[in-house]
Order: sequence, then structure tokens, then C-alpha cells
Amino acid sequence: MDRKIRKELDFPLRDSVFWTDSTIVLHYINSEDRRFRTFVANRIATIHDGSKPEQWRHVDTDRNPADDVSRGLPPGKLGGRWLKGPAYLLSDETEWPAAPADLKEVISDELEVKTAKGNAGTFSTMIQENPVENLLNHYSSWYRLKRAV
Repeated sequence: MDRKIRKELDFPLRDSVFWTDSTIVLHYINSEDRRFRTFVANRIATIHDGSKPEQWRHVDTDRNPADDVSRGLPPGKLGGRWLKGPAYLLSDETEWPAAPADLKEVISDELEVKTAKGNAGTFSTMIQENPVENLLNHYSSWYRLKRAV
């Protein structure tokens, strides 16, 4: 959304700040050296592609206006912070909620962290192949190649 908004606006924005009430998400975002399972790894890669870890902030449940709706507050009681946003956003950035101090440490037994199997190290080889050549080698006839493409 940040990219789309920046693209559509006629004036430049200084910085974007993203908020989450999940400390584990902040751990994942700030842990670039960890290897996560595919689902989490793909989402973290998307987050890193569109933002920097420093742009992410934590908001606790008591200050989170999104919780008003998700906790089933009736529409008649939704005014105030849900419609206008939390009051702390109108104050100086130094008064915004602080993030937990230990965000760099992801618990090694966390379910989404890949575990090493055995004593051997992990090795990776990257082979650069020509995609056109791969297609030509994969299909047995020109007709099948045209149909596939």
C-alpha cells in the first residue's frame, strides 16, 4: 500500500512508519540472518522489499485502534480513536510507543525458524541457466513449444 500511495500522490512523502501489534512479526522483520519456513520467509521478503526494519514500530493492545473492531466492539462505541487514529500519532515521535528492546533475538525453537538437520553445514549452488534454452530443451517439437508459450 505504501508504494501505491507514494505513486499516486502528487507530492513526495518523507518517511513511512508501519505499525504492528505482534512482537513476533517485529522479531521476524529484524532477523535478516535467520532462515524461516517458506510461508514466513516469503512474507518477510516482501516486507523487506518494500520497507526497512527501522520503519516498523510496535503498538500494544491498549493503544491499538484496530483491536476495537477485531474484539467485537459494537458500532455505536467505535468513534474516537478508531475513526481518527490513536492520539499519540498527533504528538512528537519521541512520545510514540517504544518497541521492545530485544527484537534482534529470534527464539531458536520458534516454529517458523528452520532447524539444521545433522552436523553438516548448509551449502547452496546457484546455476545460471538461459530460460530460452531451457524451453527449447524441454519441448520435443516446435508446435508443443509454441503451444506452451
